[in-house]
Amino acid sequence: MKKKYTAIAKRITLEDMEKEHEGYNRAVKFVLKEYEKGTLSGVRGAVGELITAEDAYAVAIETALGAAIQNMNILLGVDEATGLDV
Repeated sequence: MKKKYTAIAKRITLEDMEKEHEGYNRAVKFVLKEYEKGTLSGVRGAVGELITAEDAYAVAIETALGAAIQNMNILLGVDEATGLDV
């Protein structure tokens, strides 16, 4: 039983850390929290939240991105000529 509770506690801790955007700098946390509150629009998220990969590649991707993992992806609008998001 103890193992089950430990696994549940770890999962809850990780979910809380993700919700609080642990590991991101203060400015990124601010933008993400304001978006979640609805005071900012067009925020798609931090690069680190948007990328998915197999576990075997996670360290390589994190290493390659470095600090850019905190870059924000923000929708500015739609290009009228192409209809593409910019």
